[in-house]
Amino acid sequence: MSRPLKITGICLAAGFSRRMGAPKLRQLLPDGTPLGASAVRAMAGAGLQRLLVVVREDDDCSWLPGASGEAAGKTAVEVVPCRDASLGMAHSLRCGLAAAADGAGGEPPDAVLVVLADQPLVDAGLLARLADVLHGHPELDWAACGLQGVPMPPAIMRGSMFSALARLEGDRGARQLFAGAGFRGEMLADVAESSLYDVDTPEDLEMIAQTWLNG
Repeated sequence: MSRPLKITGICLAAGFSRRMGAPKLRQLLPDGTPLGASAVRAMAGAGLQRLLVVVREDDDCSWLPGASGEAAGKTAVEVVPCRDASLGMAHSLRCGLAAAADGAGGEPPDAVLVVLADQPLVDAGLLARLADVLHGHPELDWAACGLQGVPMPPAIMRGSMFSALARLEGDRGARQLFAGAGFRGEMLADVAESSLYDVDTPEDLEMIAQTWLNG
């Protein structure tokens, strides 16, 4: 039996909330917790070796679980300030990847699991399913959630992709690599669309709140 993959989680939380008009990760969900804390809690309960949260340098991180004494989960949260956050999502991902490459105990991870901090309905079970895909299929480089045939985060990427990820530019994430012929992957096609909602506008936040309340 092969050993479990060593997986580092990278939560991308360095956006500027321009369309929200206010810091969106601090907006409260129906249970009173900050929006950004939900995805971090899900990642902390997903059996990851490490959990990195990439933030802007000026973020006080008051929205993070643990900032006010609340436990995040089984995996400790490590905050990674990103000096280049204004250059786009790819640079935040590169920042997290560089921190992950240092590894725990000096060893880089086998894979990184990337989640957007503004996806509050993601749960630990979904993240564990993504990890299981790579563990059960060593020939694959990536696994991602699928929506109408399009791969999207959360997504997990094996070390074979790290060099390509480190060369990404601008505001596009890893999705551009999934469409290329150089890497093999698989999409989870049975993921509920609601679990992949992300929040960019006040209207998105209201939709999330209604979905949350309706179970």
